[in-house]
Amino acid sequence: MKSPFQSRSLAIVVIISFYLIAVAIVTAPIATANAGLFDVVATDLDNPRDIIFDDAGAMYVAEAGRGGFVAGPTPALNSSGDSAYCFDGPEGFACTGYTGAITKVEGGVQERIVADLPSYALEADGSGAIGPHGLGFDSEGNLYTLVGLGAPPDFRLEHPSLEYFGYLMQVVTTTRENAGGSGWIPVMDVAAYEATANPDGGVLDSNPFYMTPYGDGFAATDAGGNALLSLGPAADRGTGVATLAVFPDVLAPHPFTPTIMIPMNAVPTGVTTNADSNHLVGQLTGFPFPDGGANVFEIVAGSPVTMETGFTNILDIDYGADGSIYVLEMDDNGLLAPDGTGVVTRIHPDGFREVLASTGLVVPTGMALGPDGAVYVSNFGPAPAGVGQVVRIPVQPTDVNLSSFGSAGAYGFLALTLLLGIGLALLLLPRWNRSEPQR
Repeated sequence: MKSPFQSRSLAIVVIISFYLIAVAIVTAPIATANAGLFDVVATDLDNPRDIIFDDAGAMYVAEAGRGGFVAGPTPALNSSGDSAYCFDGPEGFACTGYTGAITKVEGGVQERIVADLPSYALEADGSGAIGPHGLGFDSEGNLYTLVGLGAPPDFRLEHPSLEYFGYLMQVVTTTRENAGGSGWIPVMDVAAYEATANPDGGVLDSNPFYMTPYGDGFAATDAGGNALLSLGPAADRGTGVATLAVFPDVLAPHPFTPTIMIPMNAVPTGVTTNADSNHLVGQLTGFPFPDGGANVFEIVAGSPVTMETGFTNILDIDYGADGSIYVLEMDDNGLLAPDGTGVVTRIHPDGFREVLASTGLVVPTGMALGPDGAVYVSNFGPAPAGVGQVVRIPVQPTDVNLSSFGSAGAYGFLALTLLLGIGLALLLLPRWNRSEPQR
């Protein structure tokens, strides 16, 4: 019979194996443990978009506004089918108004610090707004916002109420006396650059979206012009705008006739800067918005280089101090078959993808890493006026690093653990058999 020591040795091998298996099973859910678990930190927002933090830890949220939405009958139209402030927009009948805003959240207190910025949205309910999109602080700590357009630059000549759309605005005080008054100052006509330079050589269209600090100014995406632009005093053309990169069309299967390939715009959206001082850009994609067709690009020597693939409708990205890339998908099912489910994914430095949140994110539109290490997301981004919110998603440290096993993660770890346990048992059993006393 086996000695107590030999029995204990076998028991130790078995216990260690089961312990490692237990660790693998317990840690397996870590990659998605936070999915759907978050705190709401701001509410009652009108079409929230970009989020940034200042050096003191205060959070700022761009609100694209609710246009000229007023409950009641449709405004009277002129002979062209337009009213003074309404027009047939890309997603339906839209009206303009000064309802864009910037909200600040500090110490649990939420306050609109800037109001009356340009906005247009669907006349019916104030949803789908175009207005203040991007936010950024310059090198001197001044706050700026980037106002979208979503139309050809000359469309503003036909509709004077769109005069200040497509601009970079400096935010000055908490009120606006008049256009260009004390609340905000039009600094740079970004959309006009599309009319004069047309970086991608396609149909004229401009929709300034998000931006990140760059030199004394900003690097900004033009989702309509399919370009990354420099906004700053060192830029050319005397307008303060220059081209940093162009995102060319690619071919994609027609959604109804997959054997036919059609051109698809890139539609760059989120932008951030990595440790190499290169810009990272997320891609929404244009029609047909293919599932899994959105990429993360790194801008190297003025050219976009594909870094990550397989995403759908990226709206924003951010870069962590540890080298992780955070990706926000507006709808991971694609805009042609929308279910509104947004996803936040963390790409670890070794390439492992960790889903931080999905359940509970509904058409999210903006994202930022907070000073506390959590991810903050604009939820219900294009929803009707007053529905928007910002949620805080905790980012938990992973106790056992499973990423080295690839996307299989815990399953690879579990398989290796089983093999290790079996191998140790097979290695030691002959010794136990040889040491069995003879009767």
